[in-house]
Amino acid sequence: MVSVTANQYAVLRGLHPAGGAIRKAIKLGHNLPGVEKLCKFGKSHQLWVSEDFYRRNKKRLKKVA
Repeated sequence: MVSVTANQYAVLRGLHPAGGAIRKAIKLGHNLPGVEKLCKFGKSHQLWVSEDFYRRNKKRLKKVA
């Protein structure tokens, strides 16, 4: 498993990182593809995604950085 923030997960999914869509999906209890575990620290979320999901989509992270 690989640890990512909610914003990094949004980029992996191809969504706008500042939109808050992932945080809203977490709040409403929606199913998030690739997420195996979810931890909350104050107002931020740490998502543990499968290594396969991360490997397939990590190219998107490099485009933003």
